[in-house]
Amino acid sequence: MKISVITSLYNCSNYLKGYLESVALISNIEEVEVLLLHNAPTTIEMDILNSELPAMHQNVKHIVIPEREGLYKTWNRGIEMATGEYIAVWNVDDVRTPDSLKQQAEMLDNNIQVALVYGEYIGVRTYGERQGVHYKLPEFDSWKFSRSCFLSPFPMWRKSVHQTIGYFDEQFRSAGDYDFQLRVVRNWKFAKAPEVCGYYLEAPETGISKTGDINNIERTVCELRFGIFDKVNMLYIKPALKYHLTELIKDGNREDLSERFEGLNLFLLKRLPLLPLMLLRLPINVARFFKHKVLPQIVRYINYNSKKERIIPSL
Repeated sequence: MKISVITSLYNCSNYLKGYLESVALISNIEEVEVLLLHNAPTTIEMDILNSELPAMHQNVKHIVIPEREGLYKTWNRGIEMATGEYIAVWNVDDVRTPDSLKQQAEMLDNNIQVALVYGEYIGVRTYGERQGVHYKLPEFDSWKFSRSCFLSPFPMWRKSVHQTIGYFDEQFRSAGDYDFQLRVVRNWKFAKAPEVCGYYLEAPETGISKTGDINNIERTVCELRFGIFDKVNMLYIKPALKYHLTELIKDGNREDLSERFEGLNLFLLKRLPLLPLMLLRLPINVARFFKHKVLPQIVRYINYNSKKERIIPSL
């Protein structure tokens, strides 16, 4: 088996049938195993799977996880189960193109120095759409990729990298892939797939990573952890410090990050001069916080009270 696809399933009945239809279109399915890691399956989801799986290729495997667990814990579980040389992730509410896995694997086959292949994608507002925003990602540059997340929703990497840099850090809820990228890029090159890899559902109401402050907090964790001090938003430092910045967590066990990042302390020491630069970003960060967090609450409060004043109490 060349490729192991990891898909975490949870509360996915609206997307499950469409996802399985896309899996059936994989052009190189004979060399691909698809691991469906199903968190707390519902009756509806099981009915769909019981109806559709018998007709699927034998390489599609369903694994039940009785109780819900974190995304990155599920990914780690899948990586340990994977028999493929290469690992790819595929979210159930996204759609991969039929040839994307084949193209990415061929790039890894032909470039031994490359450890990870990422790809451009189309952002859509409704599942199944093919028209949307084309996210054009830059060609690989080690400096850029050590400072910003370009992993995309459709990456593929060599399973062997985990022997060096460890697994996904399970204390993250949304930024585990960014943290993973920052560890991988320290050791290997990346490459961009030649064509669009798929369609990413970016509806704001769905997904942990699409709502709330969790993105900002966990991005700050990564910036503090890897010395990207000039990009740190000071407004999120306090909640970021609740994470174990210097430790990776897997299956409840802690591992010192320096065990997976050679020369980490010296690396961070050299970046200390960047610390004052975060102060220069503070005014614009405060303005953005007021615009996106405080102002909407004020508007909602005013609208709520204006509606109350229009209500005439019954006598």
